[in-house]
Parts: sequence; C-alpha cells; structure tokens
Amino acid sequence: MSGTTAEAPAGVFSRTYLAATTSFVAVNALAGLAALAVVPTLPMAVRDLDGVWLYPFVASSFVAASLLGGVLGGNWADRVGAGRPLAVALALAVVTLVVSAISVSVW
Repeated sequence: MSGTTAEAPAGVFSRTYLAATTSFVAVNALAGLAALAVVPTLPMAVRDLDGVWLYPFVASSFVAASLLGGVLGGNWADRVGAGRPLAVALALAVVTLVVSAISVSVW
C-alpha cells in the first residue's frame, strides 16, 4: 500500500463552489418567494382592478412564464454562461413589477 491518500472531492460549500452555490440558493429562494407573494395576493388585486374574471388567466400565466423562463433561460445559460440570462431575467422582473405597480386596470 502506498503512503499517499486520495483527496475527497470538493463539496458544494467549498471555496471553489461557494459563490455558485450561494447564487443558486439565492435565485431559487427569491423565485419561491415571488410565487408565495404573487399567487396569494392575486384575488385581491384582480378584485381591486375589476378583473376577477381574468384571475385564472393571470394565475396560469404566472406559472407558465416561470416554466418557460426556466427552460429558455437554462438553455441560454448553458450556451453563454449564467451572467447574461440572469441579468435579463432581473431586468424583466423589475419591468413587470413597475408595470404592475402603476396599473390602474387589468388591461
């Protein structure tokens, strides 16, 4: 038996992967928080904006956009790295939040 020992592979919380792990956890936590914040408040928002009949459309659009964004953003991130897709997603999220905040009706 030789005197060398095999090093254990670096874990996800090691210095090598800590930034990526932290970013991944933060993005997923924020996405989950968005879902928990948006969907429960939709009934009040559509009632205040006289759009109760659109509630199913708005709720399903939120879920569909999340799914589509994940698939397209993941494909894009695989090709060019995570930086640009994450920046575009953040910009789109800010735009949609601003538009939602200043809305006076559903349409």
